[in-house]
Amino acid sequence: MGKPYIGVCLGAAGSRSRVLNKRFTPVTHPLMATAAPGQLSVEQLMARRIEEKLIEPKKFYLFGTPIQQSLSPAMHNGAYKALLLPHEYGLAETEDCSSYASLLKDPTFGGASVTIPHKESIMPMLDEISGAANVTGTLINTISYGGNFFDFTAANSGRIDFPVAASPNITNNITIDMWINPTSIINVGGVVTFGTGAAEQYAVWTSTSGNKLVLSTNWPNTWYQGYTNTALTNGAWQHMCCTFASGTWTWYKNGVSDGTGTFAISTFPTVASGYVVIGDNHPGGQEYFDGKIGPIKIYNRVLTVTEIQQNFNAYRGRFGI
Repeated sequence: MGKPYIGVCLGAAGSRSRVLNKRFTPVTHPLMATAAPGQLSVEQLMARRIEEKLIEPKKFYLFGTPIQQSLSPAMHNGAYKALLLPHEYGLAETEDCSSYASLLKDPTFGGASVTIPHKESIMPMLDEISGAANVTGTLINTISYGGNFFDFTAANSGRIDFPVAASPNITNNITIDMWINPTSIINVGGVVTFGTGAAEQYAVWTSTSGNKLVLSTNWPNTWYQGYTNTALTNGAWQHMCCTFASGTWTWYKNGVSDGTGTFAISTFPTVASGYVVIGDNHPGGQEYFDGKIGPIKIYNRVLTVTEIQQNFNAYRGRFGI
């Protein structure tokens, strides 16, 4: 047809096509005349979606203490009611943060807001921690922000420093998920580094040896390095993901396995207080990444191949792949 369109079937039998459609579904209102056979009101549409399990009820919470005076339940439940959603928002008050573990694993769990005193103690229980949830970084020298990415220029010594104690300090069962678009390959050009002082707990950097990406660690004073099988492509976005578990590392490029091997160590070193640096190999270092860096995600578990491919597919359209 040459133009985007939404197709719906007419009549009572065709009303389900309206229920299944999730974009710009035509609806009517009880005070209005029906524009076409089978057209549903918003109330009828949402009721059908809930009845057919297209929208499943979820439970949301506020974690913390004291929280009995919080207005969050009234606000959220009021919003759910106005939007005809079957969800519930309630208070989960306790001083013992570990007691939330069962809620997080409940299949009906939809999410939670976290307040004092659990803002930091909840982090080890999470599958994913964004940079914003960890700490606000400090931009060093010249970096431009492109909306979905930061543009680092090695000649300008640009990087993002996160303060000491910002590191999640994960030593095993880790996934480092990132989007990068190198302008040129700098030897030991740091993408993301975790460490203390000038020592790496672990890091991801570019290498001029084959123009590849490297997972690296210095433990305790011996270097271990795991290279991707294929070279990086300058001027193009690539989804790169590395997992590490009990000494075994595996690289993935655009959702496909791209190298695996083992280190002669089973865990990364533990640091008492560490840093996170994006765009450089360590604070004060001169090993800068040259190019664009998009979202970086650190998981405290090894993602499955399916999950890695889901992460790739979730962003590939944004980065033109």
